[in-house]
Amino acid sequence: PMVSVEELGQFELLCAMRQDHPFASSDRLCLQKLQDEDLITNTDGSQIGLATERLLQASGLAVTRRVTVRNQEIACSLVARRVGIAIVARPLPDHVANYPEVTFRPLEPASHITIGILVPKSGERSRRSAEFIECVRESSRRLMR
Repeated sequence: PMVSVEELGQFELLCAMRQDHPFASSDRLCLQKLQDEDLITNTDGSQIGLATERLLQASGLAVTRRVTVRNQEIACSLVARRVGIAIVARPLPDHVANYPEVTFRPLEPASHITIGILVPKSGERSRRSAEFIECVRESSRRLMR
């Protein structure tokens, strides 16, 4: 191939639950604990959905009760309404602040979504593409603080 992937950042997968859920007292949430939970996940075609599927398959976890949503705000809204526990990714959208009863815990094992861009293997870049890549990289860093 004449292109390679240049990593720009990583977004951590988290478990979203109500603050009164028994798992909310944990610092990290072992994926196996989700076995008997109603799980809210992103659609399979999304990066969060694909990462969640890989994580569930790697763990051998067979989730039988599941709701699929299009975005993290809807997932958090359903968590707030006691529909289940969601797997979301940090950074979280600003609208999540509308759900103060929802809290987030990192997953164990930790899982991330890598954000990258295709670049020519030759390393040649226009000034504008280099500026764009740096802008995305810096935005990613700011979001993860």
